[in-house]
Amino acid sequence: MKNITSFCIAALIASVVFVLPGYGAEKPAADAADAPAKETVFDPIPPRQPEFTGEFFSLKDVDTRPASKGTPASPSFPKELKKAGASGQATVAFVVSTEGVPGQIQVIQATHRGFGEAAAKCVNKWRFKPAIKDGKPVNCVMVYPIEFTSPL
Repeated sequence: MKNITSFCIAALIASVVFVLPGYGAEKPAADAADAPAKETVFDPIPPRQPEFTGEFFSLKDVDTRPASKGTPASPSFPKELKKAGASGQATVAFVVSTEGVPGQIQVIQATHRGFGEAAAKCVNKWRFKPAIKDGKPVNCVMVYPIEFTSPL
């Protein structure tokens, strides 16, 4: 019993000395240099591999590739990048569903973040005839580069 009492007293002293002084204390203000930089439309999106979920085929594995229905919408040129006279590109990866609708849209590279955002919004409006495998519509991954040329 004496050992348990001694242990409890030691634990109580340790909590008073080490824990309670910091309890409720405010965290020190973060230094501005430690804060992550705010992303802007001018920041690039470095190349990365897309990550998709579910069942899908690659273009090389289907009998008939997805085909665009009508004229695909063109992306809107971001105002800030237009004002700066910037040009560039964005590469978008997505899954064309069995209904011909793009999903899981991911910007996998862009010279400017604004171009990536504009490209993703644009692709979301596109519609396709779905890919065909063994006579049936299937989900299929597509990777599409979109060029942005500075309007003069």
